[in-house]
Amino acid sequence: ILKSVPAGAAIRAAGSDIAVGATVVTAGMRVTPMIEGVLASINATHVVVYPRVKVGVISTGDELVDDGSPLGAGQIRESNRTMLVRIVEEAGATAIDLGIIRDNEDELETALRSAVSTGGCDALVTSGGVSMGDYDIVKAVLSRIADMNWVQVAMKPAKPFAFGTLKNPVGTQIPIFGLPGNPVSSLVSFELLARPALRTMMGFGAAAHRPEVFAISDDAVKRQPDGKVHFDRVHASWGSDGRVHVTRKSEQSSHQLATTAVANALMMVPDGNGLTAGDNVIVTFLGADAGPTAAQ
Repeated sequence: ILKSVPAGAAIRAAGSDIAVGATVVTAGMRVTPMIEGVLASINATHVVVYPRVKVGVISTGDELVDDGSPLGAGQIRESNRTMLVRIVEEAGATAIDLGIIRDNEDELETALRSAVSTGGCDALVTSGGVSMGDYDIVKAVLSRIADMNWVQVAMKPAKPFAFGTLKNPVGTQIPIFGLPGNPVSSLVSFELLARPALRTMMGFGAAAHRPEVFAISDDAVKRQPDGKVHFDRVHASWGSDGRVHVTRKSEQSSHQLATTAVANALMMVPDGNGLTAGDNVIVTFLGADAGPTAAQ
């Protein structure tokens, strides 16, 4: 024995972690595994929480193929619904895959009404058919059965957007988010418009929005004034200076999902003549593990 042991050593006093009367959790906190452990430690077996919202995701179009069969003339692989189901889940909601509805107004109306009644959806997300002036069965049906607003948002990509409500059989107004059909536009409009709304429905408060930080653009960005804020897809990483740096992906068209898939952030490029390398920019992180990667 090399040293004496004072009385009380290695004894954890009752209340040293959580004192009587202390506030343990507050409204708006997400119930993480650690929070569950804390609740268990104080014998809080029942707590009032916001439920995960159930979000129906739907794609429409005779041209969409998702069964692996060879493509015919005018057909494309379905990708938006596949992507949206996953990012709805990553937002903390429960995604309900409503499949592909062919170009038939009666079938689409039946599917939508079923989703908000027997399907139990708390919200609906569609992609395509929201551009001004275009005829699409989504616009035709929703304009008839729901209270919709078809708008143009001053941003690029994802300028067209629709929002409205569809009443379910018990009188509850179910929100509908109409996203553009181009894959990148669909992603950006979900991230910036639909995702915060869905997370607000689940009580996330300020955390409903993706984290934003100031970063340094390592690339010059050329653009022309057009009255819109551009959201370019970039890769963010920690620099040797301790700042977040972003490199811009070269392919920025709204159909180029492959390049977007390897980006981890959106960079805000204000209306004007662009950026010079070294400029400070506002960056919104993407993905389940949102944040910059390690320095190269």
